[in-house]
Amino acid sequence: MNQIIKINTHTGSHVSRIFLSFILTIFLALCAIHLLKLYPIKTPLIKNLTPLFIKKLQHGDFLYPKPKEIFIMNSIIILLPFIMMIAIILVDNIYYRLRNAAPGFLFYYSWIMAAILLLLTAITTHVLYYCNYLKLLLNALFHLNWTLSFLSILSIALTLYLSGFLSGFKKNKKYFKQKTLLVVGISIFMIFFQSFSFRVPSIYIVNHHLLWTSNFNAVFYSMAQVMAGKTLLFNLPAQYGLYAELLKPLFSLLGLSVFKFTLVMAFLEIMGLLALLMVLVQLLKSRLLILLAILSLCLDRAGVWMVVNYLYNDQYYQYDPIRFFFPAISILLFLNIIKKMDAKKVILFSVIAALSSLWNIDTGVPIIGAFLSYLLAQSILGRAHVSRFYLLKLLGFAITTILFVLLVFAYYLRTKAGAPIHFGQLLQYQHTFYILGFLMIPLPRGGIYPWHIIFMTYLFGMCAAFYNWFKGYHSLRWDTVFYISVLGIGLFVYYTGRAHIYNLIAVSWPAFLLMFIFVDWLLRMISLKKLPLIFMTLCLPMVTLSVLLASNYLYGLPTLYRTGHPAWLALYHQTPNTTVKNIVFIKKHLHGDQSAFIAAPNQAVYYGELGLEASIDGASETEIILQSDYDELQQELRTKALQKSIKHIFIQKNKLAAFAKNLPGYRIAAASPSGLLYITY
Repeated sequence: MNQIIKINTHTGSHVSRIFLSFILTIFLALCAIHLLKLYPIKTPLIKNLTPLFIKKLQHGDFLYPKPKEIFIMNSIIILLPFIMMIAIILVDNIYYRLRNAAPGFLFYYSWIMAAILLLLTAITTHVLYYCNYLKLLLNALFHLNWTLSFLSILSIALTLYLSGFLSGFKKNKKYFKQKTLLVVGISIFMIFFQSFSFRVPSIYIVNHHLLWTSNFNAVFYSMAQVMAGKTLLFNLPAQYGLYAELLKPLFSLLGLSVFKFTLVMAFLEIMGLLALLMVLVQLLKSRLLILLAILSLCLDRAGVWMVVNYLYNDQYYQYDPIRFFFPAISILLFLNIIKKMDAKKVILFSVIAALSSLWNIDTGVPIIGAFLSYLLAQSILGRAHVSRFYLLKLLGFAITTILFVLLVFAYYLRTKAGAPIHFGQLLQYQHTFYILGFLMIPLPRGGIYPWHIIFMTYLFGMCAAFYNWFKGYHSLRWDTVFYISVLGIGLFVYYTGRAHIYNLIAVSWPAFLLMFIFVDWLLRMISLKKLPLIFMTLCLPMVTLSVLLASNYLYGLPTLYRTGHPAWLALYHQTPNTTVKNIVFIKKHLHGDQSAFIAAPNQAVYYGELGLEASIDGASETEIILQSDYDELQQELRTKALQKSIKHIFIQKNKLAAFAKNLPGYRIAAASPSGLLYITY
């Protein structure tokens, strides 16, 4: 494919029509939503669903099936491209007709646009600054009122400076390279500090807190069992994807332990953030905005804001990096392959996209969807000097490559397991959560909420890209904006299921990325006198937000150090805690055997640190939600106990009653000081 066409001819009229198309798209989408509400969707009764779950979950408080909401959201996402094209065509036709027919049209048009821009600014400011979203991210600074006032004033001055209003519209290229190196150097340091300060714990700080026994146990269990020789989708399901199978070669070299696992997770997080840094360096002209963006993302990602604001260290690896790494890497890869796209680069991206869907289906599917959507849109709308047939051929290469990689990996799993794979298990937990409604929360309605701003950011990105393509303008910025927007909508589905504010923060990073790209674009157009100063009002909320987020991250650096320092000290001193003592206890009674059944808090840690294979197939006890899975585990335990094929059983004392009836002929042979029982025949 020929070198991408770079266009720098955006005028105030062109940009304003993008905003009008965006507003009309919102209006048409709202009309479509009201029509979709008329479609009858039957919601299952909770009393009919509760028997499907284990007894402690059968009171129904954990269930909220919402099939109609899911139907409307999925339908709108599918309809959005068509709605946008209708809006773009209408706005363009009406604009040119009125401009040619009414002599005073441009005067009134400019005033209408000014009013619209001020309204958008007011709505964005109100939603972001008067809601729990910002209070959660900036809680530490909210206790320092004078600081907030000072930073807000600083943000206004910074916006004026970046727009050229205070700098006399002068460019200074003399120190541009030095500025870039300085910003990149500071950003890299902050990124490494973010992950290594508190996100690399070891076995010496593992305890019985819910963060370990639930969150970490679920994500570490599949890794431990794969390293012990089991196969995902055959011996056990994969709640968070097949990442363990993809990481197995690495841990075969390193060996598996809590420390090595969290160290790899930290490096994956760092690689994702570094990828976003490289994207920003290529797309943003302002070096200062790049630094603000990275500092903001450092606070937003990996639960850093929880530590800084609340001293709550929740190392939720299920999202950071498992659901963050591939989407972040894919943006950088996409940006670089579209500079001069050809079949080889499309195939390379398609391989990465296919692997990402295996790694974690919730984030892999959006990556595939965003890339195929881009190729399809280019094929339909066309581009200069490139035939539609060639674009369709690239789309065919992408689809074929993705399917080929998936089939090869399926064959690998089939060969490794030596039996057919249970592919249904790949979507087992999606069915439990999204269809049965386990732990689901409805989307906030009855007003304007932060999720509206996040979703509309993606909507504007798609609309702006479509409009530029429709007018024949192609650039790295708008092609990448389209990819990030579609990717962001795909990741946003995670929040639409369980609409908790914490989940909104987790999925909002692509919107943050887009906002910085938009602000840089608008301020640059203003500084070049291609846009009137009224557009600067749209930049104020985001510049202020970035200054506050960056300041809160810098303010929280000592807190991050104090939070992570004990973990590094514990690794250095290696003082045995209860978990370590239990590992010694288990190892003592194994007598070199590599298989056991463990029913205790942190069972995944015991399996992983000792390299043990679970004697019973199935998910970890944390991941057993359905009664059918629990019954299957108990039945297999009883069958193997009767056959005396399980020699070593370790059960926490308070769990013994749940398993005792299925262990005929077994006796308690020993007990650890913490109540871990060793049972054998």
